[in-house]
Amino acid sequence: MPGSGLSWSDFELYSSCNLSSVARLMDQAKRWPLTKFVQISTSSVYGKNAVGDENMPTLPVSPYGVTKLAAENLAFAYMRDSDVPVTVLRYFSVYGPGQRPDMAYRKFIAKRSCRVRLSTSMERAISPGPTPSLTTASLARFRHSNSGRDWRGL
Repeated sequence: MPGSGLSWSDFELYSSCNLSSVARLMDQAKRWPLTKFVQISTSSVYGKNAVGDENMPTLPVSPYGVTKLAAENLAFAYMRDSDVPVTVLRYFSVYGPGQRPDMAYRKFIAKRSCRVRLSTSMERAISPGPTPSLTTASLARFRHSNSGRDWRGL
């Protein structure tokens, strides 16, 4: 369930979608001949200033981030208990069909090409054009990851 801000008004929904659903999937995963269980997470686990790499401390500031971090830890607990191999992918901003209208990438791309300041030391030009799909990027990361505490922002 996406959306940090909305998670304050319906914690039960976010807990169910982001945590309880992982528990149900992991219960089933013990019965399947999986080569790897991939848990999709979010940069929201880092908190307000999600700038850096996966070694940053996790300090979520919303129920959304808290439930996603709890789901990561639950998946790793299942791995330790059942030997189901787990990889966690922490996505940052993702753009694509069905994108929420309030997200920055959608606004930037709707205006065509523009310059966006990502940090004081880096700028990135955003313009419409072909990019690898999230699925393609995820599968590439999946193929080159080891089970355990393996998260990489895509």
